[in-house]
Amino acid sequence: MSSSNDKLLLVTSNLTNFGKIEYSLVDIATGKRTKIKLPFLSRQFVYMSPDGKGVYYLGSTSQKNQEEGRGVYYYDFTSKIQTPIFIQEEGFINNFMLLNK
Repeated sequence: MSSSNDKLLLVTSNLTNFGKIEYSLVDIATGKRTKIKLPFLSRQFVYMSPDGKGVYYLGSTSQKNQEEGRGVYYYDFTSKIQTPIFIQEEGFINNFMLLNK
């Protein structure tokens, strides 16, 4: 779960490790929940951008090959572009946290 000023991002699954993942945006003022499709697969470490226009996530740009290009990305909801922020070249990124003022 992550939020911006007026939206809440939910990442849910019916099973802890292997269930189908669903992403939803919730309007905080009204409580209206809207399921969204995202082109990546990430169960955790998905954070709403402060402006609510996208998400930062740890994963890859592909749902099929989760290890290819693994790193931290920004996904813009409008343009549908995934921008690499930090790609692991060697080693392994366990997690990250988005901090803002």
